Parts: sequence; structure tokens; C-alpha cells
Amino acid sequence: MSYLSERRALVLGSLNPAQCRGIEFGPLDNPLVRKQEGDISYVDYASTEVVRRQHASGSSIRPENILDIDYTWGDTPISQIIPNFKPFDYAVAAHVIEHVPDVVGWLLEIHSLLVRSGLVGLIIPDRRHTFDFARAESTVGEMMEAHFQRYRRPSMRQVFDHCWSAVDLDKSVSWNCDPSRIELRSFMGDIGLQLAHDQAASLRTEARYFDSHCWVFTPDSFLRCCEALAKLGYFPFIVEHIQATVVDEFEFIVRLRTHDPTDRVSTLRSLQLARERVADDPNEHEYARRMQAFRARDKS
Repeated sequence: MSYLSERRALVLGSLNPAQCRGIEFGPLDNPLVRKQEGDISYVDYASTEVVRRQHASGSSIRPENILDIDYTWGDTPISQIIPNFKPFDYAVAAHVIEHVPDVVGWLLEIHSLLVRSGLVGLIIPDRRHTFDFARAESTVGEMMEAHFQRYRRPSMRQVFDHCWSAVDLDKSVSWNCDPSRIELRSFMGDIGLQLAHDQAASLRTEARYFDSHCWVFTPDSFLRCCEALAKLGYFPFIVEHIQATVVDEFEFIVRLRTHDPTDRVSTLRSLQLARERVADDPNEHEYARRMQAFRARDKS
């Protein structure tokens, strides 16, 4: 089985899209579930026209291939913009969670969209293998600030960090050397700092959406954040499965189930088991082995 086929199987688990109603966030031109496969609705932060226009230049995605969006998720909760709303059986999102300004509110909103024990499948970029390598991993404090402030657009800080801290790194490099020991070029080049300043400053007077990586995770840091959120009552899910980042890839996969918000014990237990699973994952061991070997070679 190819990795692309495997990742979809890991996201969906035993779920059959042909027998369920689902919702997918940010499908762009390559959804996890296509319309012909089942009853699926597509959601994005802007209309189809706006998303296509934003990919009209400087993007590897051809605008005409971007799928039509059924619902635009903006300042209003999704359940309030869907006519005759009925709960969905599942929600999936590939490389979306890192873009969501208020990740806590987003997860809670997804919980409200799904049936009991509904599935949530997430594909999340691993900071260690992307242009976010130089950024600090996201904290629960940042998450709570975004939630308390009810961010519906990336904040000035989120935009600044996205523009300033991005480096020219991809998985072909990150798995084959120790990136912390080489000089990484700023993704934005010499104009990065000024661009970060100008874009962030413009948000003081412009109510616009500057698409950014608002959150930065590794598999373990994501689970640690979820653990803290669960203790505070902001993570009403059970972790059904987690797949650490596969060797020579740049993303990890998490499959959740909606759960009773009052049963924090079961949620925390599932998170602990998930952290143990990541710690024992052969891919994590291989990454650690390679980094150790690279550092030993550099010293010799």
C-alpha cells in the first residue's frame, strides 16, 4: 500500500464514507473524501472564489482544480450556517488545524457538529520536517489566549511569527541531516523581518484574513497540549489512534472520537496511551537514531 493510501486509511479507520455523512475542512484540490464517495460537505474559511483567487499566483495548486466550498466558516459557528442542521458522523481535515486561529474553539465546534462517538481525523504537519522548524512549539497559554480572545482571523502575533520564522527546509533535508546544525535560509529571504512587521501592522487597521500557520506541533507536543486542555475541560475527545511521522515524510495522523466532556478520566487515559504509543513508535526511534548519528559524525 502506498503512503497516500495508508494515510487516508489511518484517518478514516473503519469508517466507510459511502455509509456516513461527513464534513471536510479545507479540501482545496485534493480532498480526503470526494463527493462521489459519499455524503460529504466541504468547509473553508473563505468562499470558493476567494480561495481560488488566493492561489492564482505563486502556488503549486491550480485554481481551477480547487473544489467548490459548501459552507464558509467565518465569524459564525458552522452549525448556524448549515440549513436544517443535522449532526455529521465524521469530520476530517488535512493540514488545516495549524491554520485555525482559535484551535480550542475549532475543536469544540467540531465536537458540536458530530454525533456521539463521531470520528475526527486530522493530518498535522510535524514541525521538525517543515518550514516551521525554527519556530517554538505552540503552548497551551497561546491556545487559551486565542480562545479567550475568540480569534476568527490570525492575530498579529500569529501572522508575524508565520512570516518571520519560516525557513527553507523540507523532509528531504530534515531526515538526512541535523537541521539544527546547519544554517537554514529564511523562507522569506532578507525581506522576511520587514514583511512580518508590515503584514502584522496592517491588521491594526484592516479586518482581513492573512492565512498563516498559527500553531506548531510535533506528535508529542500536540498530545501534551491536548492533555492540558483535557484537564481544563476543553478537549472532549478520546484518542483512538495516532501515527507518528513516517520516515521521510512530514506529517502525523491523529484519529479522535467525540466523548462525554464530563469523563475526563477516560480522555486523559487515552492521551497517556497515545503518548506511550508515540514514544514507542519505530519512526520516532529512527528519527532519534539518525539525529544521534549525525551529531556524532559532526563531532568526529
